[in-house]
Amino acid sequence: MATLVLAGFTRSLASRTKSLAEETAADQRAQWRPVLLPGPEGTISNRKLSVEVRNAGRGPALFVRAQLEGEVVLTSPLDWGGGALAPSDIQQLIFEDVRDHSVPVQLLLDYRDLAGRSYATSITLVRRGEESVYAYDVRWWEDHTVTTQGDAFYPQPGTTDVSPEGQKGQARLQNKLNNKEGNW
Repeated sequence: MATLVLAGFTRSLASRTKSLAEETAADQRAQWRPVLLPGPEGTISNRKLSVEVRNAGRGPALFVRAQLEGEVVLTSPLDWGGGALAPSDIQQLIFEDVRDHSVPVQLLLDYRDLAGRSYATSITLVRRGEESVYAYDVRWWEDHTVTTQGDAFYPQPGTTDVSPEGQKGQARLQNKLNNKEGNW
């Protein structure tokens, strides 16, 4: 009988230990996760929408993809794609050919942390006056994507896989540097 009680206690203790380990891992992730949020007000004029995005999290936001989505708008920002935002960094995004902004639009953001976990932010933007917009609503998700843009692909065609998983990546790269494989 005592053995049965001891076995039950041991099982309970193991279950609680596992639960605590999972909580600790989730807390650790939360400490270093990126969180992309809107800056103050944005502007809209001459069919261009400008809005700031900042990383309010403690970890870097990597491979950031941004899209503006609305009734007739589905576009990516000018001169910025696949970017990264360090903690506290601010990035101005400019979208061109934005039609009448009288209805709300969503700024959709996908990004990853250092461990490769996916995050997403949806920022609903509404017009305030003639040339200003503000964030009406902000939603945030973990392990979810919201843009239609593809994910990172590594290695890109024509480049050497230097990751630990790559087969002899460093030797192939050294051959390229020695001009034995490919022309630079």
